[in-house]
Amino acid sequence: ELVSKPNLFSPLYLNARLPVGPFRHNGRFVPVRQMHTAAAALLAAFSEGDFSGFLEYRLGDEKAAAIRAALAAIVTATEAAESTGAKVAFVATVREE
Repeated sequence: ELVSKPNLFSPLYLNARLPVGPFRHNGRFVPVRQMHTAAAALLAAFSEGDFSGFLEYRLGDEKAAAIRAALAAIVTATEAAESTGAKVAFVATVREE
């Protein structure tokens, strides 16, 4: 949901200048290192500094926890795949509940 709503996601790259390109270009393949950097930057931004309460404020505690868990999973998966030279793509899926 975060990446599908420009009013929520754009401050992260326009104002904070976070390296979130892989999340802005749905389905575009990028080097694993680039995805790792993007996910780690978002995870750090949501854990400290100006964006530490951003997810909870905008989306609620449950969705904030799910986003953090997804970012942590991406960081872990990309760490394991970094040495392969593979490329990965982020594909957003939104589920209405």
